[in-house]
Amino acid sequence: MLITTTEARLDVSTGGEGPPVVMLHGWPHTSFVWHEVASRIQGDFTVLAPNARGIGASRPFDGHDATTRVRDLVGLLDALEIRHASLVAIDAGVTPAVLAALLHPGRIDQLIVMEGLVAGAPGEGGLLDGAPPWWFGFHAAPDLAEHIVVGQERTYLEYFLRGPSARHDIGQDAVDEFVEAYRGVEALRAGFGSYRAAAQDAEAVRYE
Repeated sequence: MLITTTEARLDVSTGGEGPPVVMLHGWPHTSFVWHEVASRIQGDFTVLAPNARGIGASRPFDGHDATTRVRDLVGLLDALEIRHASLVAIDAGVTPAVLAALLHPGRIDQLIVMEGLVAGAPGEGGLLDGAPPWWFGFHAAPDLAEHIVVGQERTYLEYFLRGPSARHDIGQDAVDEFVEAYRGVEALRAGFGSYRAAAQDAEAVRYE
């Protein structure tokens, strides 16, 4: 389903019936990362899983800082005339989810976050044992990683999806979905956008 807000067009996977739950993906994911969880809870909840800007049919390609993603979340709720919802997020979706709860507490019923750091939160740096993983810096360098990775998307993304950091086999269908979603310079750049917005996001969280 394509949902148009005042600032973006969001590609949203929907299903179920009941209280709304919005599920934010990370990198290198799409909304498909939630498909197994969604299938288990759709008997009790309405699931809304948007693709981030530049992923799938979501546009525009820019705007990956947490503050903008919060506006997209609120815009999604407004477009669907939903006053409040629960919010679930993983990885790069965590900081926008936490900031959404800080900025709009009346619209977030419950907040569940996993496998991600909150930029600017107390103690965040200590969780990385003094140095972030190598790809944080690589992805954060402006206009670099997308030009190196383009044409080798499957090899690069499978390193993260099936390589040393993978905790379990996510299945070939998920791997194929994610690789296709990040093909091309623009999609890759969109995926790296949250890394490039880290300093801006940290300031937004500290301010709140």
